[in-house]
Amino acid sequence: MKTLISAPAKIILTGEHFVVYGAPAISVPLDKRNFVFVETKRGEGKVFFKSDRGRALFFKDRFKGKEDFKIFLPLLSFFFKKEIPFDIKISFLSKKIPKGLGSSASLAVALSFAFFKILKKKPKKKDLFYCGQLVDQLAHGGKPSGIDARTISQGKPQLFQKFFSPFKFSFKNLKIELPLKTSLIVVDTFKGKRETTAELIKKFALSYGIFKKPEEMKENERKKIYFSYLPLFKEIFSQTKRNGDPEKLGWALNKNHELLRAVSCREIEKAREIALKNKAFGAKLTGAGGKGGAVIVLVEDERKEDLISLFKKFDFYSFSVKIDTKGVIEEKIK
Repeated sequence: MKTLISAPAKIILTGEHFVVYGAPAISVPLDKRNFVFVETKRGEGKVFFKSDRGRALFFKDRFKGKEDFKIFLPLLSFFFKKEIPFDIKISFLSKKIPKGLGSSASLAVALSFAFFKILKKKPKKKDLFYCGQLVDQLAHGGKPSGIDARTISQGKPQLFQKFFSPFKFSFKNLKIELPLKTSLIVVDTFKGKRETTAELIKKFALSYGIFKKPEEMKENERKKIYFSYLPLFKEIFSQTKRNGDPEKLGWALNKNHELLRAVSCREIEKAREIALKNKAFGAKLTGAGGKGGAVIVLVEDERKEDLISLFKKFDFYSFSVKIDTKGVIEEKIK
């Protein structure tokens, strides 16, 4: 049996880092997609992994090959409790999706959808979310918030917020759009080095003089951290609609970035400089930021191709995106 499944990547439109302390954030699925091709045939239960980064083999609890694929092993335990009844070839076909766009959750959700299909079961969104979390827990080295897996499994923009009394994560599906005749460009600033999310969370905290864990802080202490961010969140939320004002949205994105300067870097600032000097409405880092982080740029539709060409001249890979509405889907095999 052969099946090809795709799932969207995602960006944080607004709220990164402040969300750690209880501020609201908006996460958006993109029409930039990850693809997983799965083929099963009679065999001994061998699982072959393949991508442009390498290969690996898993058989009888033994793993050999590229270590990156180990994050997907919990899915095999989840779907095949006792033994794998056939050989499985898994090919990850995604290309050039920058750090911070939820690739681990996206690939996990797509692969899980494929397994459900192979086992002739209909997946529920909550099951796909659970599978995305299983993988993200290993990919990020700790319990993930769920914002990536939720956004991708739902296939809809999400309003996300963490609460502390009692402790819980809140998600809400949103109906938002980019203003008419505008697009987002995602810019990959990777130049050979990436900072980890954990490093950047610490860097952000130090820049704000934070020496306690969020759960150790009083509510008024946490609110003081994101006091300046809240008006920007409200403006971004209010302008993400078809008749929204792109200049106001761009202004708010720029101001949001200024609050995140501590987790920016030279490459991110260079990408923003190129964008803003060439009539983009606004540009900010997305995700944790730092070395190797991505930038989102709000631009007029008619200017996006020129700006993408300009980024290429400065050795930045970039691409335009729209808000995704498909979610996880089965693709036709060509």
